[in-house]
Amino acid sequence: MRFVIAAAIVIASLASPAGAGADDGDDPANSVYVELGGPGLLYSVNYERLLRPDVSLRVGLGAFAIREDGTEKGMTWLTVPITASYLVGQRAHRFEVGGGLATGYAWSDLNQRAGATDDYFLIALAVHAGYRYQPRAGGFLLRALVTPIVGGRRFAPLRMPVTLWAGLSAGWSF
Repeated sequence: MRFVIAAAIVIASLASPAGAGADDGDDPANSVYVELGGPGLLYSVNYERLLRPDVSLRVGLGAFAIREDGTEKGMTWLTVPITASYLVGQRAHRFEVGGGLATGYAWSDLNQRAGATDDYFLIALAVHAGYRYQPRAGGFLLRALVTPIVGGRRFAPLRMPVTLWAGLSAGWSF
């Protein structure tokens, strides 16, 4: 619960007019986008704020469930990607590199022991690098990134210390 409250405070402070934003008048300070893959795992809805023309901070929220065939039993995931990015380039086509945390909470009712549950908090390091299209005047936003996830036993589908992952984002800057 403390994590949800802390995330709400961060989002509120980034969205406030008193928060730091792009002050040169050229770059749109806010972006909202959907990302398939990335540190939100399957998908996430994200809010991003430019702190400077070349630095951004984003927080997202994703949720999905995987069920066993023919049953209602399965695993449910709630993910919260939190990342910072450095943007290289001065035009609409830029290189983006950064990192942050792939956090979340998962619970499962697949455990067969009476009264047992499998609930756990998830945290892993997420790094990213790739292409970003964002016109200086705002509008359509597109990102295509390689996003390896480091650590986090439950985030690694192949039980490897590093999971090679990718993300594709589309949204709007304003």
